[in-house]
Amino acid sequence: MFLGIKQKILLGKSEVAGWGAFIKNPVKKGEYLGEYTGELISHAEAEKRGKLYERAGFSYLFDLDDKYCIDAYRMGNKLKFANHSSEPNCYPKGMFVGGDHRIGIFAKDNLKAGEELFYDYHYTKYQKAPKWFLDQSKKKESKNSGGKGRVVSKVK
Repeated sequence: MFLGIKQKILLGKSEVAGWGAFIKNPVKKGEYLGEYTGELISHAEAEKRGKLYERAGFSYLFDLDDKYCIDAYRMGNKLKFANHSSEPNCYPKGMFVGGDHRIGIFAKDNLKAGEELFYDYHYTKYQKAPKWFLDQSKKKESKNSGGKGRVVSKVK
């Protein structure tokens, strides 16, 4: 916890894809939800791990900056289960706190108790969504498109 009191996040089955992160109590727009935590690794290491994760059908990699990535697979918290949406209700914000790079997750809108958390994974033209992600998106066209985990999200 680095920005104040974090919100209670629940883990549950998502109607979008696999598991999802849900907010326990109502939250106001702009409030801090928690930190996206994990192991700080280089992009070179993220490339290696990403290939293994893609074969397994999941990934919890999150680009921090042009040098580092956060891998939440082993050391992450429940926020790693927030699914993708092109109309998200929360957003990541990169910060430099106490000499460390951090990713805070904030409410983009007022959130109701029990609401599933979504943010935009920000794929670029250089990053192609893996096949398992696209397959999930096609199955859930009428809903928010999701994946089984984090696929190199970007802090904006």
